[in-house]
Amino acid sequence: MFTSVLRELSGPYPLLPFLQEPWFLREPLARHLLTAWEQTSRRVLRDNCVEELHAVRDDYHAVLLGHVRIIEGYLTLMGRFGGDPHGDVLRHLAVNLDSLRRHYDSLFPQWQTLDDLRAVLADQINSAAWQRPTPVYLPRFEA
Repeated sequence: MFTSVLRELSGPYPLLPFLQEPWFLREPLARHLLTAWEQTSRRVLRDNCVEELHAVRDDYHAVLLGHVRIIEGYLTLMGRFGGDPHGDVLRHLAVNLDSLRRHYDSLFPQWQTLDDLRAVLADQINSAAWQRPTPVYLPRFEA
């Protein structure tokens, strides 16, 4: 079931970036997902509705892990068959993959219960990254 919180985290159509070619040149995918997480986390904390975020844990896990696996697959295929002309694309994908893996590792497997989520969010609040405002505009990646 696609709830409003999950839609907020992954967009209305989670597979859309992969269906539009070339998706990895169109937008910094990892930055979009990370910004959506930060904005949603701030909102659920502000509105005192952390339970809504916890309710979509398994779906968000699938979305995030799916993006990681798709980028890993693209890197594998482009590394073997893409050749040198795709060096910038490979670097961009590797940076996105690294960002998403770090985000995934910061959430899972620590986040199992609602109390775990509250602890994860408390850690994020105390991090230096949360001390700055979230950018509203995401510039497009130009190859």
